Amino acid sequence: MKSLSTLLRALQKSSYLESSTNAQNSVINFNLLNNGERFKTQLIENWRKTKNIRIPNEYYVENELYTYDDSRTSFINSDEFRDNIKHIRTNTLTRCPAIIKSKRTISINSTNVEKTNTDILLVSNRLGSTQIIFDYFFNCETGLENFYNIERERKIWWMRNSANPSRYFLESYDLNSTSNSIDGIAKSQSTTVKTRFSFGNASLETITLVPLSEVPLKHANDFYFKSQHAGHKILPAVVRSVINVETATAVLLLDGCDNERINTLLLNRKLVPYQCIIACLHNGKMQMPMLLIQKLTLQMICVICADI
Repeated sequence: MKSLSTLLRALQKSSYLESSTNAQNSVINFNLLNNGERFKTQLIENWRKTKNIRIPNEYYVENELYTYDDSRTSFINSDEFRDNIKHIRTNTLTRCPAIIKSKRTISINSTNVEKTNTDILLVSNRLGSTQIIFDYFFNCETGLENFYNIERERKIWWMRNSANPSRYFLESYDLNSTSNSIDGIAKSQSTTVKTRFSFGNASLETITLVPLSEVPLKHANDFYFKSQHAGHKILPAVVRSVINVETATAVLLLDGCDNERINTLLLNRKLVPYQCIIACLHNGKMQMPMLLIQKLTLQMICVICADI
């Protein structure tokens, strides 16, 4: 496999990413270039289109600037989380299971990656980084079962978007490792989706289970949902998944560049900034259905014609 410095040079030359490393061979900062920004946009769009057939109630919210917090559980007492729940309510309580997809900008130059001895710490030079979040709501008695299901589903999602699916793994996380974790988290759990390179590991997504009935809430009345079957009022179990988009983009680009081919970047076709279609000319006539030609997007697809 290629060295980290070789991968970074190749990505900069192809207008995806510019970055630098420190003496420990970690990426200390980076900027996404033109193609990298387009790739990031495709990644967000792919995330938004992700469906879960087990959860019929789905909502989307965009939030303004948010102060970064390295605790995975303190979100339950944040105004943002409470406002998101209030935003999806009509005249009645929302029924479990439900999911809120949200996108926000964090206000400090950091990411949600926990640094360990083997992690590549990817920190963007951007003034604000983008986070995309799934908040799943379940009956408390099924919270743990659904947490394990979501772990597997999210790992598979990353594998499908990768050039090398075998890189991805789940790693348990100690919720007591941060000083501002909430009290009463004995029944909470958290894990990280990571990818493995020859030069270190990188974090892509955090997944955390918090049963709201087991933790102190500042405004408990704002968090009630209807139970899945009986329809009575409950405090649900919430499973939160958080992705720092710039970090995830950089990791997927490194993954696509780290292969045995020469000058080749292997990316999922749904995420690539450009697609190329080869249309052949035979006796002066283009051998491509007119319907397909009409669907081509000039900004995204390049048509190359060749005589045969």
